Amino acid sequence: VARFRQGDTNAAAQAFLEAAVLGETEEGPYMALNALQDLASIQIRQGRLAQIKKTCERAMRLATRWGGARLPAAGMAHIDFGGVLYEQNELAEAAQSLTLGIDLLRGSTEQYLLEEGYTILARVKQACGDPEGALAVIVQGEAWFNQARIADVDSIALLALGQARLWLLQG
Repeated sequence: VARFRQGDTNAAAQAFLEAAVLGETEEGPYMALNALQDLASIQIRQGRLAQIKKTCERAMRLATRWGGARLPAAGMAHIDFGGVLYEQNELAEAAQSLTLGIDLLRGSTEQYLLEEGYTILARVKQACGDPEGALAVIVQGEAWFNQARIADVDSIALLALGQARLWLLQG
């Protein structure tokens, strides 16, 4: 993480990859999944879509091996994977991955990724010609954060920003 904050993304990526391998061999699913999510974050910033997909697929396989497909931490990989599918205009697959990721992350503390999942899913709905569905996803996200009594101002603000972007797209 220190390497990443210093701007040395190559060294950070290598460190996250090594942490993932260590987590895999030591049966530390959360360490491995978090390391792979951090690696995917670097790849996202670099625009390396093919690598992001591989990293996410690896994380999803590990999650299935350790806890079945319902391991909450696996939601991180599904959100990132859905984001890549959205960018590649594979909208049905993106919606499926994002919906599963959101469902899984509701059982975790990953509030930022949960917000991101709602926002990207709303964009997918908009891209599919469903503006009402897009706004409904944002409303659903806001309702979940309120119901869960999560006072994460950043996530709520980002959902509001997503809603404003949808309104602009819809005219």
